[in-house]
Amino acid sequence: MRGRRVGAGEGFGLEAMEARQLLTADLAVRWDTANFLIPAVLVPGDHFDPAGGAGRIEAPIQVVDVGTTTAIGTVRIDFYLSTDTSLNSAQDILLRSYVGEGLSLDPYTGDPNQIGTFSGDMVVPATTAPGSYYLIVRIIPDSNIADFNSGNNIAVSDDPIPVMRRFGDFSGRTGVAMTLNDPEGTAVTFSQTGGGYGDVVPGVNGFDVTLTGTGNVTATSIGVSGGDGLYDLTSVTINGSVGTFSAPQGRLRGPMTATTGFGAMTLGNVVGPITITVPATSQSPSFTFGAVNELTIDSAVGITAIHVAGWGDFVGPADHISAPWLGSLSSTANFYPNIYLSGRGGGLPTLGPVNMTGVIKRGAWSINGTGSTLYVFAATVFWSASYSGSVTSLTTGGSFRGVFTASSIGSITSGRDILLSRIMAGAYLGDDGLLGGTGTAADTYGAGTIGSINVFHNIAGVTIAAGLDPVDGILNNGNDQLVGGTTSSIGSITVGHLIGAIARVITNVYSGPITVAGVAQDWRFNQRYSLSTTAPTATVLSSMVGDVAGVSTATVQLRYLSTGLMNLSSLVDGVVRIAGPGGFLAFCVLSTKSFDGPTHQQAAFATFTVHLAAASVPPTAGTYTISVVGNGASDGRGNFVPAGVIGTFDV
Repeated sequence: MRGRRVGAGEGFGLEAMEARQLLTADLAVRWDTANFLIPAVLVPGDHFDPAGGAGRIEAPIQVVDVGTTTAIGTVRIDFYLSTDTSLNSAQDILLRSYVGEGLSLDPYTGDPNQIGTFSGDMVVPATTAPGSYYLIVRIIPDSNIADFNSGNNIAVSDDPIPVMRRFGDFSGRTGVAMTLNDPEGTAVTFSQTGGGYGDVVPGVNGFDVTLTGTGNVTATSIGVSGGDGLYDLTSVTINGSVGTFSAPQGRLRGPMTATTGFGAMTLGNVVGPITITVPATSQSPSFTFGAVNELTIDSAVGITAIHVAGWGDFVGPADHISAPWLGSLSSTANFYPNIYLSGRGGGLPTLGPVNMTGVIKRGAWSINGTGSTLYVFAATVFWSASYSGSVTSLTTGGSFRGVFTASSIGSITSGRDILLSRIMAGAYLGDDGLLGGTGTAADTYGAGTIGSINVFHNIAGVTIAAGLDPVDGILNNGNDQLVGGTTSSIGSITVGHLIGAIARVITNVYSGPITVAGVAQDWRFNQRYSLSTTAPTATVLSSMVGDVAGVSTATVQLRYLSTGLMNLSSLVDGVVRIAGPGGFLAFCVLSTKSFDGPTHQQAAFATFTVHLAAASVPPTAGTYTISVVGNGASDGRGNFVPAGVIGTFDV
């Protein structure tokens, strides 16, 4: 060691020499404080690196021979952190030990070339507890040097150095990374840029992390190496806000809070019950999690994205996501929570693209606004989703079950079956997203459109409708109505195999072809495409009394309206009768009949006549009633116009 600074693991550049006894050599060690590069605070994981660049940490030593004979041989150099100024191996922390470092030093006479220097390459252990520590160095010469005085073989720093479990920007340091170990031996490295610092408190169940002085550009990152590659976060407390928080191997097992706001939050699995509350001062956050169990997110601001590996909910109150809007949503496994979105301005979707490659097992979704594309591999009957606005598309890879409503639906596509479902355009199920309810949860119904329906296999036990109003909130009980006139419509319908006997696909107007198992169908002749229990109606358009060839004759014009095709052949003599004063009763004779073309033959006109008296005999004055005869006029599905009075005229 002849005045030469060496790095970690290097010797002092001497050739091996034969053993000899140097009886008067006396090695002394001291800290080279003039070249110390020690920050105000150290953290576990700090690297003492003599070859490091800007911001490096370095604690060099000087070794001199204060004896009378040249010291030639090897030494062991030990570096420690100690809570006091004495060296006690039971309490002190060994930073690194260098064995067999060769040196050759002449007796020191004041010549700088007679000073040996050394700077260790070492790391503050991850297990170092917070506290104040002295740096201690000890040299142990070998027997060749025969150092007769060991009292000057130890040097202690003048002042203790604080050690904290802290990372980020603090105490004049910036971008500090810190490494701790979890109980499974995983090295967990905490780092942060963009302002503020983090404090970490390890516990038997994981790490409590607290961020302070952070802002919207702060980037927090937690990485791992070794062990099982995972660790637990028992709490994350953000005193302020954060731009990104990346901890993909961290299992969140406790609360995550922010006083000002969240940013792009990435974690591993979430094991609750946990509630994340996003304050109104937050920027729009995003959440990327692994497998989630028992989590609720309540956000006062819109959420850019939520992406999870799956979301289970098996105990306690139902999990939910509540926010004004959600930019995108995806899950690769089963998904359970409710979703409540209150609305978004600016013409943007309240719920953006949804990609569920797993199964939606349960949940009620209430979306006050429009949606985008929605892909669901499969859904169960325990799921419902309702949009107050339009949805671009509903697509399933497998079988679809459940309830789905929107003001309009661009397309419905199922890669397998649609079973035991209610899919309704023109319906909104209120803020609970469920059929039925009162107050803010009340359902509303109106005109609706479905652009196309394409089912690769079967439709069974379903109602797919555009413009359907159940009237009393109960479907298929005989009083359902179609509303919206010609504005309620369904485009093309394609079913690969079959449509079940009780399945209904209904609206007012079918604007595209209907094909089932490759065979074209006419909606006007099939009850599944209508409200099969809804009878046609008859309305009096006009009535007049006059003489026809000297006979007093009443002429009435009726308009018949069906939810499907009106059966023109059922309009015959005797389906209408006239009753009047003095016991007058006569059946009418059909004069003319025709379809009302613009209604696609849902409506028809018919003119009937009846003689009120014999030739040259005036009719009895008074009020006459026009009545429909039972089991007379009907639609193409066999539904008859109900018997009863439909109008009057006076003579």
